[in-house]
Amino acid sequence: MPRRSRLSSLGSHQRTHLLRRLAFLTAASSALFATPAVAQSTDAWIPGVGVFVGYSFGTRTGVEWGLETFATYRFEGRGCSSTARSGMGPLVQLAAVNLDEPRVTLALQGGGELSVSSSTALTGELGATYRFGSRPGFAIHTGITPEIAIFNVSLRAQWLQEDYALTGGARYLATYGGPGYCVEGRPLRTPSGMAEVSAPLHGSGGGAVPDDDAVLLAGASWASAAQHECASVPAFLQLAAELLAHDAPDALVERALAAAEDEMRHAFLCADVASRYLGVRVVPTLPDAPGRPPLTGTAGLVRLATESWLDGCLGEGVAASRAARAAQLATDPAGQGARRTIACDEARHAELAWSILRWAVDRGGDEAHGAVRSLRNAEVAGVTEVTCAATERYGVLSASRVNAVTERHCAHSRARLDALV
Repeated sequence: MPRRSRLSSLGSHQRTHLLRRLAFLTAASSALFATPAVAQSTDAWIPGVGVFVGYSFGTRTGVEWGLETFATYRFEGRGCSSTARSGMGPLVQLAAVNLDEPRVTLALQGGGELSVSSSTALTGELGATYRFGSRPGFAIHTGITPEIAIFNVSLRAQWLQEDYALTGGARYLATYGGPGYCVEGRPLRTPSGMAEVSAPLHGSGGGAVPDDDAVLLAGASWASAAQHECASVPAFLQLAAELLAHDAPDALVERALAAAEDEMRHAFLCADVASRYLGVRVVPTLPDAPGRPPLTGTAGLVRLATESWLDGCLGEGVAASRAARAAQLATDPAGQGARRTIACDEARHAELAWSILRWAVDRGGDEAHGAVRSLRNAEVAGVTEVTCAATERYGVLSASRVNAVTERHCAHSRARLDALV
């Protein structure tokens, strides 16, 4: 057989092997993580309940206290981005002054976060109130509510009744949802944007529930990490399919498939650590998000180049740096060992992204080159989940430490990009 024919036959055999491996891993991931979780990016409504208590003044004086329920439709910040969240929705309040003078309020509330990193928000209220008691009747309800995470203060007025109140309270979920932050590692991209995962499933057992707040915070962070790692499995399988569609070198496809296998292990590893800290069994689940078909031609190469830079060189590189720093600071063996494993694997995934970036820019020419350059200063989101210095012994960096590591890695990556494109 001529040499060229033999090489063609070997190449065809290898490509068939890669396609079979891709199909096997896709089926295996569905079987291992069998119960899908609903992606938050497809669920714009955020329901919640709250309590408040404070001082009432005006025609009625005393302690005002009450309960509220609400639903917020998010206009912004539903995906993995640095965009502050904002929205609007209905609000129902039941309140009383002291033990009498009850009121029922139906209102529309709306507003948004002041910034992504500070977890602060400002919400306004406008609606109608009916007051029972000694002076029953309708009133116009207005309110302004600054928030920090789940906690808030409110200044509310019932016009026509001349009732005013200054209260403090808490809401769960927060008005604009739980902490919004990008995954650590490669996110799963859908036809409509990035899929943002929901909370993992919890089973019974796993040990006694700890009474240490730092352990519980660390456990919640590890449970969230398990979901993010799980979402990275289909992300790498999708990447492998796109590389195959562009006839990329087999070595790049093999590395993408190997990364998917790594993320499967990471998901179970993070879930095991979370289960240990929380005292309940944490079960990672796949996002219920539609797959994204490969994009052909130069446009597909541009997409591979830009996403390799954003999701891999920056995102996975940051994940590796954070995990490595967390492993250095951790003293608990479970968290320390898991972070060491993740740091090593994520660093390898980041190098895969640099390899794909070089290949895609070379194939995509000036268009791919320009697209990547335009995203040179793209920001990587920090962390807005509740952490503290005490969680670092369990492999969970404090927010200030996360942001410092992120800034250093991004600066290094931009310098490396400048030398490449």
